[in-house]
Amino acid sequence: MFNYPDIARILRDNETFSARFGTGPGYALQDGAPVLVSADPPLHGKQKQAIVTAFHATTIAAMEGPIRSFVIECLGAPLARLVCRVFAEEFLRRIPEFEADGEAVPCPYATLNGLDNLPIRFPPFLTGATKP
Repeated sequence: MFNYPDIARILRDNETFSARFGTGPGYALQDGAPVLVSADPPLHGKQKQAIVTAFHATTIAAMEGPIRSFVIECLGAPLARLVCRVFAEEFLRRIPEFEADGEAVPCPYATLNGLDNLPIRFPPFLTGATKP
């Protein structure tokens, strides 16, 4: 079933290839109304018509900005954490001696777990002064 005629036949034959059988054991709905993905015609067509405006090209285009921001945030946050971790590991490897120089300031956003500011001071020999 990897050619066009077979696939076209499957899509037209809703009795033999019904969505109610699902993708395997345990998929068919128990005592519930089928949803779009598991509905056969004519119910599938009625459900599709009910939501078609939500997936119109202009509707999707209007949501592009928020969707793009969401995806960037989802992908960017783990990447930013990784970059920070690599920076911290490399910093500590190269400059293991430093101390706090003030109070740590927590990040003001509830969704971010971390610091907004952490003042540090380097030993004098790292700032150009002679080593004691």
